[in-house]
Amino acid sequence: MRSRKVFRILRYVGPGDTLTKVRKRNGKEEDFSKMKIVSALIKAGSSVELADKIAEECESKFRGREYVESSEIREFVLSKLKEVEKYSYENWLRFDLKAKGLG
Repeated sequence: MRSRKVFRILRYVGPGDTLTKVRKRNGKEEDFSKMKIVSALIKAGSSVELADKIAEECESKFRGREYVESSEIREFVLSKLKEVEKYSYENWLRFDLKAKGLG
């Protein structure tokens, strides 16, 4: 059985530091959430460490933009995952196909 690590990821948002908004497929907008990326990666089978690393890279890539499409985040995360962890990459795609009809 795989052990689960308890972790907390904090991000300080100071004056002048705005959170990027994410436009979802349904048109709704929400604040960028690094934790949503970490959670999805862990559910796909990634380690906490790898999930946090990819989420950090994603946050850095899109920081400073007013809006980012959810599909851009998905593509970025999947490209990183494909490079380092093929099994988790395939799990993510299987979930997208079943739950969202994406492929």
